[in-house]
Amino acid sequence: SVSSMNKYLECPVSFYFENIVRVPFVAAPALIFGNAVHLAMKSLYDGYRLKKPLEFSEFYEIMSRYVIRNRSQMGEAEVQRRLQLGKNVLTKAYFDYFPLSNKITLTEYKVKRVYVSGVPVKGDFDKLEFDGPLVTITDYKTGNAKEAIKHLSPPTEKEPYGGTHWRQAVTYKLIFDKLPANEWR
Repeated sequence: SVSSMNKYLECPVSFYFENIVRVPFVAAPALIFGNAVHLAMKSLYDGYRLKKPLEFSEFYEIMSRYVIRNRSQMGEAEVQRRLQLGKNVLTKAYFDYFPLSNKITLTEYKVKRVYVSGVPVKGDFDKLEFDGPLVTITDYKTGNAKEAIKHLSPPTEKEPYGGTHWRQAVTYKLIFDKLPANEWR
């Protein structure tokens, strides 16, 4: 997966212990928050698709319950900070972005294995948006937007593997192109 590749490139020892040996680790607050927002966004689009649209209070509650359920991995001040940040992010997503977005979607589209040049590759697409045969792949990011731009950089002399988001986009394109015959582009 892209996450495994990025972890290996960042620190092979960490990759070994977390992915091979599977030593348990405490999730960082940013990871908990990202997962919470991700779950809320999935629920929002799934609710629309299933003709059970969410009210904002339900949308926010999905995120807040996830953060609170994982409070043991954060201090109380961090929990409150993430809940407020979540309210800000989800308010913008719900009232500004969602009404204008394409709602013909699939969420959590999992590709268990395709082969790229003989190498097995898997991936989880957060959301696929359809416009006829055209597909837009969405991967939710909750970090700092200015920092994210750096992660979109293609390979350079200083960063020979490119940024983490760039590698993810390229890998998703490779996976998507190897999916069994369909009319998606």
